[in-house]
Amino acid sequence: MSETSYQEFELFAAYKISIEYPSGWEIQIKALKRNQGVVSFKSKNEECLCTLTWGPLKNIQKKFGDPEEQAQSVIDGFKEKSGIKDFTLLEKRRLTINGHEAAMLRVKAKLKLGSLLSRTWLSSNIQAFYLYCDETERYLIVYALSPPQEDDYLNIFSHMVQSIKCH
Repeated sequence: MSETSYQEFELFAAYKISIEYPSGWEIQIKALKRNQGVVSFKSKNEECLCTLTWGPLKNIQKKFGDPEEQAQSVIDGFKEKSGIKDFTLLEKRRLTINGHEAAMLRVKAKLKLGSLLSRTWLSSNIQAFYLYCDETERYLIVYALSPPQEDDYLNIFSHMVQSIKCH
C-alpha cells in the first residue's frame, strides 16, 4: 500500500488563505506575509512537492488578463526551455473554486538536473493551478511535482486545489 492509498488531510491557514494538505507531510515556509507567500508541502518519502504561492493581483495582471492566459503562458514557456524535454500536455481546463474562475494544467516532462559535469533527466508530472481573487486583490498559484507513475498524487493535488480558500 503506497503512502497515498488512504489519505487524511490537515489545514494550513494564514491571512485568510487556507489549503488542506496530507497529514504527515512536512511544511516549509519560505515567505509568509499578507501580500506575498510561498509555502511548500513535501511528502514523507520526498517524492512529491506541492507549493502554494500568492502575491498582489495587480502585479500578475500586468502580464496576464486571467488565470487561463497565465496557464497558457506557462505551457508555452515549457515548450521553449532547454532544461525540459519530452514535454506532453496532459490536461488544461477552466474550473471554478469558491466562486472564482481558475485554470489548471497537467503536463509530463523530463527535467534536467545537475551541473555541466553531471547531468541527469528526471521524469515528472507537473500540475499547476492559477486563481485570481479580486476581493483580496491577490493571486494564488499551486504547483506540484511528482513521479509520473504515481496517480495517487494527482488525487492529492486535486483535493488540495478543491480545498483552497482565499478569504
